[in-house]
Amino acid sequence: MSERLVHLFRPLEVGGMTVPNRVLMAPMERNFAHADGTVSERTLAHYERCAAGGVGWIDVESTFVDQRGRGRTHQLGIHDDACVPGLTALVERVHAHGPRIGIELHHAGRQTASGLTGLQPIAPSPVPCPEVANEMPHELAPREIDDVVELYGQAARRASEAGFDAIELHSAHGYLPLAFLSPLTNHRTDHYGGSFENRARFSVEVLASMREAARPGIVLGVRFSASEFLAGGLTVEDMALYAQILEAAGAQYLSVSAGQYASFQVIIPPMPGLFSAFGLLVADTEHHMSRSIRRHLPAGDVADIGAIMAALEADGAAQLERDGFPPARRAMQRMAQARYIGQSSEITVRLP
Repeated sequence: MSERLVHLFRPLEVGGMTVPNRVLMAPMERNFAHADGTVSERTLAHYERCAAGGVGWIDVESTFVDQRGRGRTHQLGIHDDACVPGLTALVERVHAHGPRIGIELHHAGRQTASGLTGLQPIAPSPVPCPEVANEMPHELAPREIDDVVELYGQAARRASEAGFDAIELHSAHGYLPLAFLSPLTNHRTDHYGGSFENRARFSVEVLASMREAARPGIVLGVRFSASEFLAGGLTVEDMALYAQILEAAGAQYLSVSAGQYASFQVIIPPMPGLFSAFGLLVADTEHHMSRSIRRHLPAGDVADIGAIMAALEADGAAQLERDGFPPARRAMQRMAQARYIGQSSEITVRLP
């Protein structure tokens, strides 16, 4: 195998969970669920095919915890006990091929529309999202915030019952936890607004609710944007502090992404094959942001989203073929969108 990939298929311990290799399939929405959010056969077939490709850890796509926070017409749901049987089947299909499996808990907050959910969007402050429907969200009262925190806890309970190995809080891309954290979308003057620590309070309370409801030993993580790439928004320096707060609150790994809907081009960069220079620039920027976050977490694990694909593109399919990887596994390796740094800091994958 290429020296650049020599550590990629060695096991890794994350929060007491043994991952068979260091390829993480990041949560990528498929919109394959039934209209009520329950798992469809198409969902099962998709993840089973990915698991058979040899990935070490599958992080199931953003899964809504509340009907008000649903973001897609056929988004996967974990908002109701009726979702558990399908999610259990999903875990069983993936485990049969050896990977660990986690699930990402999602609330769209202001970044959805009543035309989709049937309900007014909710947010820390009445700041509409012009990139979606420009609909004025309902500003949550403290009691209502408590109710939303409990919804995350109930979702974590369901994930535990379904047998997931890990649960991830989606605090990236402008969704509800990041909306609380960002000064662009949180104008509150109570104990959920103002100082950085106050604005991080919602995420801390959600993590506590998830831990209390989840079974003992399940791994908890957080995905967050390392920068909003917007004037007046969250910066890498802010998010390094956020990472420390999350670790102190019990997060056992962090998954580093970037952007929000107003900077969507950094959430999903242009494909390198079409816009090579810009695509690699964004990937390299996210890689360096992940390193910046990692320096503030001496004991933590950080997943760097978007690095392996570029490195594998550069290494070439021919090398993988010579190393004896079958086409299905090679395709999965090229799809995988994360590299661990931290305990796995010796990984030799590098952008060209």
